[in-house]
Amino acid sequence: MAAPTDTIQRLAELLRTTVIGDSDREIEANVPLGAEGVGLDSLAMVQFLTTVESEFGLEIPNDVWSSAAELSLDQLAHVVRDAMMAG
Repeated sequence: MAAPTDTIQRLAELLRTTVIGDSDREIEANVPLGAEGVGLDSLAMVQFLTTVESEFGLEIPNDVWSSAAELSLDQLAHVVRDAMMAG
């Protein structure tokens, strides 16, 4: 099941405003967030994911935290959707 486009767009906006510095840089939904893709280091990743938790009112599962560098915005949108549904 595809992740909602509005969730992906909101995540991209949060990423830009919290750790990339309001850049207009395009962030592809299927590119890893870590060094091999978007380029987030571990501190930026923690900052971003805690912002996502706060913004969406959810807790990201520990297994997602441990593999966050390989996570894409599309995959994170699925995590957000699943956590909201489990509510």
